[in-house]
Amino acid sequence: MYKSILSVLVSLLFLASCNKEKFPEQDQIVGNWVHHSTEYPPIRIEFNANGYCYFQRTDTSQYDTLTYQVDTENEKLLLSPALIGSSFSPHDFQYNKKEDKLRIGGLTSQSLAGSSVHLFERED
Repeated sequence: MYKSILSVLVSLLFLASCNKEKFPEQDQIVGNWVHHSTEYPPIRIEFNANGYCYFQRTDTSQYDTLTYQVDTENEKLLLSPALIGSSFSPHDFQYNKKEDKLRIGGLTSQSLAGSSVHLFERED
């Protein structure tokens, strides 16, 4: 009986310690991120603390300046071109703290990327 209770407690402790993907706070995403793919050039995105992000496909020297908001209520990343009167588009968004990776959905068309979900790693 004691061993059963102990094994259940150890199992619960193990499951609780697993760092699953969760919805991030804004300060956790500030910095440079890169998505690597064998199908197309890397994508870089930089989030700053002032609500701006810079999106670049590395096969070009051009980048897009976007404004962003973290919608904690609906668990979405809201992106908008940095133009007055532009509307925000919602994107699925998760952060894996243990691996320091972001998962963002819908950044590019599926035909360009092969998948509409991108996994970004923090860039030093």
